Amino acid sequence: MTIVISNNLLAQSCQLKEIKTAYTDGLEVFNICIKNPNITYNENKDYYWYTEFSSIKSTKGGSGGNLLNGNYKFYDTVGNLLIDENYFFGLKDGKSINWNSEGDIIAKTTYNKGEMTYSKHLNEEGYWIEFNGPFLEVGSNRKVYTKYGTLISEEVVLSGFLHHVKIFYEYPQYQMKEEYTTSALNGEYRYGKYTSYFKNGQIEVDGQYSNRKATRIQIGNWLWYNEDGYIENRGEFKDEVILWENGNMRSAGGLMLDPKTNNWIRVGQWRWYDKDETFIDKKYYYYGKEVTE
Repeated sequence: MTIVISNNLLAQSCQLKEIKTAYTDGLEVFNICIKNPNITYNENKDYYWYTEFSSIKSTKGGSGGNLLNGNYKFYDTVGNLLIDENYFFGLKDGKSINWNSEGDIIAKTTYNKGEMTYSKHLNEEGYWIEFNGPFLEVGSNRKVYTKYGTLISEEVVLSGFLHHVKIFYEYPQYQMKEEYTTSALNGEYRYGKYTSYFKNGQIEVDGQYSNRKATRIQIGNWLWYNEDGYIENRGEFKDEVILWENGNMRSAGGLMLDPKTNNWIRVGQWRWYDKDETFIDKKYYYYGKEVTE
């Protein structure tokens, strides 16, 4: 069997050979190129290849044997199909599906010439995790569903290693609980607009976080509402940042205006850094007094 693929002006061909390998836990059936085509390997992609001594291996940006090409299947010892996926000259390509021994789908993935463009899998806690778009690229998103298919969170990748997060109540479905922006490197940070909601859809908390990097500092006017939409409390906040002589951040934290004394007092998390802006320590404050987290 010969497959001919056109790639711009260059046509590559690959004569296939079917390989069947039996293991103690099952059987895999796949195709390899008898002779690898003359292709340019992408150093950022994983290529899957085979030799009779090593079986299937992968190498980033290269090949140590005959490239996998076409369909791959893995069956358990009683003949149940567990894995069905496809390859294009060593690169995962197209749809990939995984089943458990009971025949239930536990993962779906789509690749485009070695790049994952979609993934949905069931994790150990019983939640479905879904990725749309290349991993961590701007515009891609991650969604979490219950085992019954109820959406409970969604994250969209923004520039600057930031994620825009929406948290939903399990019931009523699709009713938003929280919305904010956080760092992809550490979910404890917050940036920009923050809003939380009651189950009836009324706003519970409405405020703004500072855009200072690696912080979680409230700024501006914050409002707290009851379920009927009336303001129950309000606060005024600002950030305080001290810099080293070289311009790097030395300390950063939030201040709240005390309505009783009209003085600004420390509140929330404060962080300290050395002259290279390496994190040193953090402390927490409640109405000006240091407290444990």
